Amino acid sequence: MPKNRICVIGNMDSGLLCEGQTVKTVETARLLAETFGEENVKRLSYHKVKDSRVGTMRLLLRAFFGAEHIVLVVFSALVKTLVRVCVSLNRVFHRKLYYVLIGGSLGKMMRSSPKVAETLNAMDGIFVESGSLADELTAAGVRGVRQMSNFKHMRKFTEDDLDVQSDPPYKLIYFSRISERKGFVEMLDVVRAVNADKVRYTLDIYGYVDPDFAARYAELEKDFPPEVRYMGVADAWSTTETIHGYFAQLFPTKCPTEGHPGSIIDSFYAGVPVIVSEWNFRRDMIREGETGLVFPMGDFDAMKRLLLKVYDDPSVVERMRPLCLAEAEKYEPAAAGKPLIDLIRAKSEH
Repeated sequence: MPKNRICVIGNMDSGLLCEGQTVKTVETARLLAETFGEENVKRLSYHKVKDSRVGTMRLLLRAFFGAEHIVLVVFSALVKTLVRVCVSLNRVFHRKLYYVLIGGSLGKMMRSSPKVAETLNAMDGIFVESGSLADELTAAGVRGVRQMSNFKHMRKFTEDDLDVQSDPPYKLIYFSRISERKGFVEMLDVVRAVNADKVRYTLDIYGYVDPDFAARYAELEKDFPPEVRYMGVADAWSTTETIHGYFAQLFPTKCPTEGHPGSIIDSFYAGVPVIVSEWNFRRDMIREGETGLVFPMGDFDAMKRLLLKVYDDPSVVERMRPLCLAEAEKYEPAAAGKPLIDLIRAKSEH
């Protein structure tokens, strides 16, 4: 397909292969290469040039001169810059433009900047993780919006592999970027409170420490109780092996615009239920009492009560494990990425 070469632009080699945005960009390019042939997919890393206008323009010109289909895999924060520049260039080049959104904050941007719709409507396809967000954007006048779940190539466990932990203390895992907005500080307070009179849970922490949070984290780590450990950064494509065997994953985010967090998909593949806060699009991803347990965002007293309740009746979590494995099927690359693949094929025929 020499006339239909595809170029994927996003964070490819930031050095943070644990980061959600990098993983999603790499995974999107990998799926397209598997589908259309490695020789037909070019990868350009915006991370290398993001601080240089000249470098950014050179990168984009390489994309527009060399590819018929250009796939942008970026946060909504770049709609007013990178995405808009691509739309402007396309008035000259007439390529097929696709925007694969990372996260779920595009609706918020639309409400504060209605003209963003003009940029989005110049795209051939817009792919968002949440069905609710797709409906919201469509209602706001954005055309060509499609729901496409996050996805990842990784090992999927089976029911025969499931570990059932029968004896406390129960092993919890935190598996996200370490930052204030992820509810990290409050989570530590909750674990301490739950373990005040006896150790009910242990907590292993995996994740990249946000640079803006590094000093605060260093102080917190000095006071970690024995049952709380920092385990470093897990390999991005061995995540299910890391999570497998834990009782549950904690995801206490304070960011309401989370999309489809990759760490939760990892949990589904590993058969490990999640205990999460109620972000805007949680219902699109987690079924209360079936694949996870939910507490109101920011209500860490409720999180504490929930953990105490689960400790008294761990079967609440254990019976969710097979349902998590079943849920993982939605996030397998070929199934989840089908909307993008189908649209590129359709556009290639015109």
